[in-house]
Amino acid sequence: MKSPMKTMTLTMALAMGSLFGLSACDQSKAELDSTKQELATAKAENGNLKSQVDAMKAQLDQAKKDADDAKAKLAEAQAQQAAATAQAAPSTEPMGKEKGKDHSAAHHPGGKMPGAAQAMPAPKDPTAKPGTVNNPIVAPSKGAGAF
Repeated sequence: MKSPMKTMTLTMALAMGSLFGLSACDQSKAELDSTKQELATAKAENGNLKSQVDAMKAQLDQAKKDADDAKAKLAEAQAQQAAATAQAAPSTEPMGKEKGKDHSAAHHPGGKMPGAAQAMPAPKDPTAKPGTVNNPIVAPSKGAGAF
């Protein structure tokens, strides 16, 4: 037979073991609940961030479309401007030019075409101060630069 003392000691040991086991279980349950709450929060934040990314992608796509539309409008406006300039520009051929005739300077005496603007002489010393003997200021007497 077992002694009552051994039975009592054994019972106490079992009770203490159960108590420690339950308290450890309560601790891990609280930790599990806390982790579950953190996971739910992280999932919600992830969903919000995905929504923001999708919204920004939509805005970017719209901005790209707007930029492409603006580029197309600019190209159209430039083409219209070029067409209007081409229509308004005077003809580059001199009036009365006869077909087949060569009007280059090589066929005129002295190699110069009559009425053509004469080039200004190059300065004797390009580093000299303008208006000196070595770099005279010569006002054009004919053409667009004449006063």
